[in-house]
Amino acid sequence: ETQVVVDLRSEHARLAKELRRHADRAKLFSGAAGGGGDVDVEAGPSHVREVLQERKHTTNALRQTGDTLEQARETRADLAAQREALEGSTATAAGMLGRLPTIDGVIQAMRQKKVRENAVVGVTIGCCASFLLWAVLF
Repeated sequence: ETQVVVDLRSEHARLAKELRRHADRAKLFSGAAGGGGDVDVEAGPSHVREVLQERKHTTNALRQTGDTLEQARETRADLAAQREALEGSTATAAGMLGRLPTIDGVIQAMRQKKVRENAVVGVTIGCCASFLLWAVLF
């Protein structure tokens, strides 16, 4: 009879330890699938508290990392939009530069025409003055 009691007590202690281990594990992983939720870190044995505290820190670090990555994605999108705007400006400037040689050619032609007209007027005035002097002196 004493042997049966000892066996039952050892079986009871083993089962109680197993139940505590399963309860600690369930508490530790509670909310892991649902995003981690708020877990009371101060409840339970010290080793569970330490693991729960570590999980809380890890969850916060992952959340901050996710926020930083999201901010980086937004910054990248903003920079891509700025790049597209600058490429459009560059294309417009290149188009203007493409037209500038034509405009420069027109301006040069106008200058040459003005010089030619001035030369013709000068020669005409010179001929008239020469003819007038010839007519007066002879």
